[in-house]
Amino acid sequence: SNFAMPYLNNMQHNPAAVGTNHFDLRAFANFRYQYFTVTKKPYRTISAAVEAKILKSKTNKHYMGIGLDFLNDGSGDGKYNVNQIMVPIAYHLFFDNNNSLALGVSAGMYQRSLNPEAFTWESQWTGIGFNDGIPGELMGGSRNAFNFDLGAGLFYKHQTSITNKVYVGLSAGHLLAQEIGFNVGDKLERRYTAQFGMSHRFDLTNFGISPNIYAMLQGNNMNIIFGSNFEFYL
Repeated sequence: SNFAMPYLNNMQHNPAAVGTNHFDLRAFANFRYQYFTVTKKPYRTISAAVEAKILKSKTNKHYMGIGLDFLNDGSGDGKYNVNQIMVPIAYHLFFDNNNSLALGVSAGMYQRSLNPEAFTWESQWTGIGFNDGIPGELMGGSRNAFNFDLGAGLFYKHQTSITNKVYVGLSAGHLLAQEIGFNVGDKLERRYTAQFGMSHRFDLTNFGISPNIYAMLQGNNMNIIFGSNFEFYL
């Protein structure tokens, strides 16, 4: 699944990013509904997350971040659903007041399901409509696959103020390349992600800019998203 602004929930793509925001506790939710003209059951994606900073050091800025990330993706007439629940944990090490490096791992579950009986097939066409009583080409009740999932990442941040920072992240997801096939062997390809973002408030002005780049490689699939926010500080 893919969102247009992945930088709003960096820990969904990189477990080392958990706890890198300005808050001790943060909750996030996202909802997307699309492809209304392709199917009578548009594609629906729900994402939710919560993260917190724990075990803060009293003598320096070292701390740990922990979170819970949930993703549900429903696609089309066949009720193809993907559910992913991950628990990212990261340790944040500060080299000085402005530079930090985080190492994170995430563990959880990856599940997908399909209902073949929700499809309609050419063999079921009667000339005026589909007859569900005629056997289709792929029948036999719901299919379901459930597997343990694992990811890891690094996240570097240089920050001089809330409005001036730079970050770079590298991560790998689905490290186990687990089997997710319903009836035949089908492995989940490892997913490699790179992130870059920054925020800069121009000196002596109320204006700022925040460009972001997200790049993903998974098997033969590649996706690159880039853009920028332009800010006016009240």
